[in-house]
Parts: sequence; C-alpha cells; structure tokens
Amino acid sequence: MLTLVAQSAISVCLLLFGLIALRIATGAAAHQAIYRHGWALTGAAFLVQAVNKSFHDAFAIVAYLRGPTSGTWAHYLEWNAALNHSRTFLLTAFCLLLAYSFTRARAEDAPVPARAWLPVFVLAMVLGAIAGIREDVFTPLRHYTSVAIWDVMELLAMLLVLFLGMSSGRMERGLWACLGVNAFILALSVLWFAALSRVGVGSEWAPRPYQIQLTKAALYAVMIVIAFRQLRGVARGERLKGLIEVNRRPMMPSLHG
Repeated sequence: MLTLVAQSAISVCLLLFGLIALRIATGAAAHQAIYRHGWALTGAAFLVQAVNKSFHDAFAIVAYLRGPTSGTWAHYLEWNAALNHSRTFLLTAFCLLLAYSFTRARAEDAPVPARAWLPVFVLAMVLGAIAGIREDVFTPLRHYTSVAIWDVMELLAMLLVLFLGMSSGRMERGLWACLGVNAFILALSVLWFAALSRVGVGSEWAPRPYQIQLTKAALYAVMIVIAFRQLRGVARGERLKGLIEVNRRPMMPSLHG
C-alpha cells in the first residue's frame, strides 16, 4: 500500500510541476520567446504525463483492493507495461522536440506553440503502449529489464536536451536545473529497475518498490521547489535568465593612467 501512496504522490508532483511550468511560460516577458517556449513545452508534456500516470495509479489501486484473484488484477498486469512505456516514449518525444527548438536556425524565429505538439505526444504514447503490449505476460525479469532499457533511451534524450540547452544558450537556467534533476531520477531508475529485475535471484540485492517511489517523489518535489522559485521571480517582474550570462560592469578608471 505504501508503494501505491508514493506513486500517487508522484502523480501529484507531476501535476503541480506542469501547472507551475505553464504559469511561468504565460507570466514571462513576451520578448523572451525561447525561454517561454521551453517552459510551455515542459508544462504541457508533464501535464499529459500526470494525467496518464493518475489513470495508471487509479487502475493499480482498484486492482489492489479487489485482490490478485480478480479480473481487474489480471487486466492491470496486462496493461501495466503499455502504460509504463507510453510515458517513457512521451518524455522522449518531449526531449527531442525541445532539443529541436534549441537548434533552430535563428534565435529570433517564433517557436511553434507548445499546444501544437500535443498530437506528437499522443502518437509517442501510442508507440510506447505498442512496445508494452509486445511484452506479453508480466514477469519481473521481462518487464523491469524492459523498463530499464527504455529509461536509458529517455535518459539519453534528456541529456541531449541539457547539452544543447547549455551550448546554445537558449535554455532558461531554472528549467535546466529542473530537467537536470529529472535526468538524475532517470539515471537512478535505470539502476534500480535493472536490480529489481533480479529480485528473488540468489542473494542479489534489489530495492523495494516503495523505496524507489518515495525517492522519486522526493526528487520531483525538488523540481517543484525550483520551478516555484522561478515563478515567484516572474511574478515580481524579474526576467528569465539563461544558463550563461555575464554581468558587465563599467570599467573603473585606472589611477595610474
């Protein structure tokens, strides 16, 4: 039950982060189009992820309450992989879209509105669901290994975004910090689920599911704190800042001439 509570807490965190990200995008100065776009696209992706995961959590809770001999439990195991992988493919598509926005030819080009990419998000989730359905019968070795493999894909896409965001100078520093935390979550997820796939094999160590979910919930809370700090700044009229900005101070006249 603790695992289900922690999973639900993650969904709440994703929802809050997505809403804050969208609020930052709408409150930022109009001339900071690329920063606004980054936050808007992030907010849209995380809100879609939150809706998907909330449905998954509700499905899991109902299955748990009805017991492992119920038809609901069987249906949950049948669709568990599809729902898990749909979110992985969703976030991978989000990373690729955000990376694309950082490589546009001219910085002054108006970014494509984030809502225009929603069909891409849906298509990505469908592809992820197909990948999950192909797993067939649920077993810890098969599913958790698959989760770890697909998380590597998402992690590489996230690292690409962080690299391009830094090298192009088109990523807002608060957003970079949030996605950096998310990349750390993914890195831990790869290790944890690789270990979890070996549960029950000899004396090999494997984390408990509730430990994984509680740790992820705490890290998502860190993302919310970072985003909320950015939102407070925007509300005070402060401009969003890039990762690398030089504060140029006037040169002091030399006393030696």
